[in-house]
Amino acid sequence: MSEMVWYVCYGSNLLEERFLCYIKGGMIPGNTRSERGAKDTTLPVRSEKCTIDHELFFSTPVKKWFDSGVAYINPRKSAEWRERTAFKPRETGKEMVQNAIPESSQLIGNNQVTLGRRYLITLGQFLDVVRQENALPADQELSIDFNLLKSEGSQIVLPGTYYGRLLYLGDAEGYPMYSFTCIPNMEEMEKAPLFGPYYDVIASGLKETFQMSDEEIAEYLKRRQEKN
Repeated sequence: MSEMVWYVCYGSNLLEERFLCYIKGGMIPGNTRSERGAKDTTLPVRSEKCTIDHELFFSTPVKKWFDSGVAYINPRKSAEWRERTAFKPRETGKEMVQNAIPESSQLIGNNQVTLGRRYLITLGQFLDVVRQENALPADQELSIDFNLLKSEGSQIVLPGTYYGRLLYLGDAEGYPMYSFTCIPNMEEMEKAPLFGPYYDVIASGLKETFQMSDEEIAEYLKRRQEKN
């Protein structure tokens, strides 16, 4: 049986239709590039909402999104967040388990936390998503030391790419949670505005995942751009 992992996302892949382009191939309205899909086109076992203890921001205008800034999370974890909130992790064997996620309305005003979605997929599919997000060939070798990644929480695997840093975000239900982001810390990145179809896809993903109102979505995304 293939190794299963959680892929944790925070940008356009919040919208399942968009994420499945990386699994099945294809393109959604508002995008200008068709994705080739994963070698294994099996659909995710399931998906669920989650929170990420890293700040969300927008940078590096991308042509396929009509030069909108795209989403990243700060590689540096927002350590203060868990100390100030009631939903702290608890140890269950080797697994880090979160208590119930607060309502999204309680999290909108705190930039220390990012609203996310996780998909349970195979490790091979996750690596195919990494390749596609970085516009790499399907057979591109990826040199990843997963033991080091779990130990350090972060590993640069693709220097010079948009999403060249992998993050290990703990375990959930016995499966590791992985994401990816930019290599530099947030403070070193030049910010760029979020707009157009990319905004619309993220907004649709937040509505689908967290059942947020249009007003809540607008406020959430506005606050994540205040430093932009």
